[in-house]
Amino acid sequence: MKLHRQFSAFAVVGAIATAVHYAALIGLKELAQWPVIPSTLAGYCSGGLVSYVFNRRHTFDSDRPHAEAGWRFALVATVGFFLTWGSMQLFVERWDAP
Repeated sequence: MKLHRQFSAFAVVGAIATAVHYAALIGLKELAQWPVIPSTLAGYCSGGLVSYVFNRRHTFDSDRPHAEAGWRFALVATVGFFLTWGSMQLFVERWDAP
């Protein structure tokens, strides 16, 4: 039963983090008139922060210090950040995708 609860918590946290990501992206792009790539990356960072905090507290119930757990999350998030940046550069700047 613990695995089911953990999976459910992970899914809910993922949905919340995704909502935060898109809220930041749309708000910055449409309301603040930021360019799309910085808006996307700011949304990515916002969603990533929510994901870290909520998953640490609710999904994995970690008691590891942030210095120990945080660098691992930051490493994976940094790779994702640059993959997102590269993808957005390719689609938006190179291929003129909307």
